[in-house]
Amino acid sequence: MRNKHKAIKDASCLETVIFGKNLKDLFENAAFEMYSLIAKPDSEKKKKPFKITVTANNTEDLLMAYLKELIHYYSVRKILLCSVNVMLLTENKVHAKLTGEELGRRHHISHNIKSAKYGVANGAAKIIKTRTGYKTQIIFDVNIGKSSISL
Repeated sequence: MRNKHKAIKDASCLETVIFGKNLKDLFENAAFEMYSLIAKPDSEKKKKPFKITVTANNTEDLLMAYLKELIHYYSVRKILLCSVNVMLLTENKVHAKLTGEELGRRHHISHNIKSAKYGVANGAAKIIKTRTGYKTQIIFDVNIGKSSISL
């Protein structure tokens, strides 16, 4: 298995290639990659459990809806993801148990991610089945300059 992700930086976006041995693994790795680009969690802070359930028309739309929901937890609820466990994944639904911590001044926000979309690699987009599992290319749009998130 290759790396779980590979990041390519640009001025206003971060482009990543995310790998997973199966779709569940791909969804978990996409969440971890996105949050690793935002900030590191504080290992000493108390973690809060939460659950999310997201539905969509197909697996590719589901991944984007899932990431959009996780961006909401970061930007609106001020939660930094620490762990994720996809409990249920079908073509139209994902249910995950997560732990997170409240964002605080102690966190250094590396990239203020505001949205996610599929990238285009070799003329193809979306989720691609490979010999060793799955991969996808995602572009995270970021705010340039100081973080606009108020803590």
